Amino acid sequence: SIGVKLGADVPFCLMGGLAHVRGIGEVIEPLPCPRIYHLVIIQPCRGLSTPQVFRTLDMLGKPASRPDTQRAQEALTGGSLAQLSTSLGNTLQPAAISLRPQIRQAIACLREHGARAAQMTGSGSAVFGVFATAAAARTAFTALSRRYPRCYLAQTIQDR
Repeated sequence: SIGVKLGADVPFCLMGGLAHVRGIGEVIEPLPCPRIYHLVIIQPCRGLSTPQVFRTLDMLGKPASRPDTQRAQEALTGGSLAQLSTSLGNTLQPAAISLRPQIRQAIACLREHGARAAQMTGSGSAVFGVFATAAAARTAFTALSRRYPRCYLAQTIQDR
């Protein structure tokens, strides 16, 4: 209850692990994560104001489609990278890209370096790529960290 007053992401960050989060970040349902996902995270530009991203989304109009969060959740809990790569989406991404085109470039770079899925996190400006193996993520990280000073190699935590 204290964390949500500080920011919508705070309760989730304090809890950790894979979870389905609803409301303004205060309703957290832990989910099993049967596999490790290998990630490269890039912050290609300065951060964005969440209210500004939502205002831009309003100006752009209703998105053509919404992400299939149920299918993405099933992919994560089922350990299917193939299903995950076709299920991810972020309705705020077009608005954020209109404000910071570097986001689109970073997503393209992640895909060019082998990411099976790549998109923006939250309201931006960080993006992530999901890789099939630790070696593939490490190779991409080595190449991308030369271009992007804020580039990180990470992996999810596997539930046992």
